[in-house]
Amino acid sequence: MTTTTTELPEVDFDRLDREDDEGRWLLDGAPFTGVATEHDGGVRISLSGFEEGYPHGPEREWSPRGTLLTERYYRDAALHGPSRHWSADGTPEADSWFERGVCTRRSRWGQGGWQPNDYTPTPREQERLAAKRAGGDAPLVELASDGGTWRFREVPFADPGPPER
Repeated sequence: MTTTTTELPEVDFDRLDREDDEGRWLLDGAPFTGVATEHDGGVRISLSGFEEGYPHGPEREWSPRGTLLTERYYRDAALHGPSRHWSADGTPEADSWFERGVCTRRSRWGQGGWQPNDYTPTPREQERLAAKRAGGDAPLVELASDGGTWRFREVPFADPGPPER
């Protein structure tokens, strides 16, 4: 497990611009590295990590009442790890797993619990994933905070499997 020693600034998401030719998020004209948050009436409703202007680490969204609605992870601008969604009342809606931008598993909540989607990556996605895996392990990126100071932290990358019914 690796934690960066660099402190990450936290800014309000409204301060970021997306005007770069490469689709990067900018702060004062430069690619942003840090944590962007949004608040509604003093309650945090979103948190997103960025590295060099690209999504990196977790992205979470909450309702104004504090219910977690979305949680997904990025590594090097690609979805990497769990991607989960809940309704405003906290009922699960979807659970997916991504590896280096490729969805490898998807489940939806329905009558009787979790309904597997029997999702299989396309042959093209499987080729792309195999090429990326050849480059070595890519741990999951999380944000660590020690009383207001943010840092990126790498944690083991392992799909726990579909949610239990």
